[in-house]
Amino acid sequence: MLRWNRSVKSWSIALKQFLFLFTGTLLLFGILAWATLRDAESLFRKQVISDSEVIIDRTNLYLNAYLDNVQNMLLMLSAREEPLDKGREEEAVKVLRQYTEKNGSLYKTLYLVRADGSVLSNTQVYYDIIGNPHLQMLLEQAKSTYGVFITEPYESPLSGRTAAFVLPLSGQGGFRGMAVVEIDLVRLTSMLSTFMNSKDQTFAIITNKGSAVQTFDSTSPMSFYRLLPYHTGVFPPELDSGFLARMADLPVGAAEIEGPRGKLVAVKSGMNRLGWHFIAFYEGSYFYQNIISLYDNYRTVALVWIVILFISSYMMSRYFTHPLRTLVAKMDRVRELGVFAVHCRYPRGRNRQARKELQCHDGADSASRSRDQGSGEPQAAVRVEDAPEPNRAAFSV
Repeated sequence: MLRWNRSVKSWSIALKQFLFLFTGTLLLFGILAWATLRDAESLFRKQVISDSEVIIDRTNLYLNAYLDNVQNMLLMLSAREEPLDKGREEEAVKVLRQYTEKNGSLYKTLYLVRADGSVLSNTQVYYDIIGNPHLQMLLEQAKSTYGVFITEPYESPLSGRTAAFVLPLSGQGGFRGMAVVEIDLVRLTSMLSTFMNSKDQTFAIITNKGSAVQTFDSTSPMSFYRLLPYHTGVFPPELDSGFLARMADLPVGAAEIEGPRGKLVAVKSGMNRLGWHFIAFYEGSYFYQNIISLYDNYRTVALVWIVILFISSYMMSRYFTHPLRTLVAKMDRVRELGVFAVHCRYPRGRNRQARKELQCHDGADSASRSRDQGSGEPQAAVRVEDAPEPNRAAFSV
């Protein structure tokens, strides 16, 4: 510590002023820049999350409109009682086919199931050959349910990966049957993929029970599925069950989740009218690309500012200390000439006249004084008018 203090004391005034000016200014502007950077980063994050939530809200509006279309079709089926009558099977199948032709982008298979379990479908021939074991379970559930309900996604022999919209039908005699719509999840996924899937972002839809709604779309590039952990050993590829559980536990809003290629930013929406959650996934570097650019700009500006501050502090310290350094240089030259200090001796006594005569000699060494005395030259005498009487006076700058 003492060595450090001695080292600091040995520094020149110009160096001390330079260090004080440079470090003080750098610290002040550094704190201001850091606070500004944090505020800008927070603003960018809020803006990016807000934009993502707007996209998700619009997607939920689309899904809600999808639900409205299905419900309207079910209500139109329920308004016609004759398709459930005995002996009108051909008419019922024709009606179902007409609905499917007009709304083929929404529905995969339509069913009318009577209370006795007999089934009418728009693909009646395929149903007679393949069947659909899920309909009997849905019939039992419809007997104790009022209004439209939506099932969990399942594999249908006729529709593939699907979810069913079921409307119980009743008449004067009580429960008469149900109308079932199996939607085309592949086409729904494909339509959402057009504006949500890319190499840097993707999406997932889960039910309130944690089941995946979206399905594999073979028309999309495999790069669309690299962000999420799909099991490619089966066809169609399925999401990892552990990842599904973590998705279900995500809070509504923006959060981070670990993906197969690193951390992902997940923006989860609230539950829509279908009972589903829409989740958008983004690569961190893509989601926060504006923030990364902001950091790069600040880094460049900080480097330029440090260089400018260093040069300006150096020039200012040299400019302000120039008079002092000039004075010190002249004083050193005076000291080298040996006339820098003048030592005065006052004679003792109370005599006023004696006090007025002041004997002085220059600051040369004793050898020089001896040489002067030997040569017979008189010592310099200086008269000081009304000078004070100190014990010893040394004048130095």
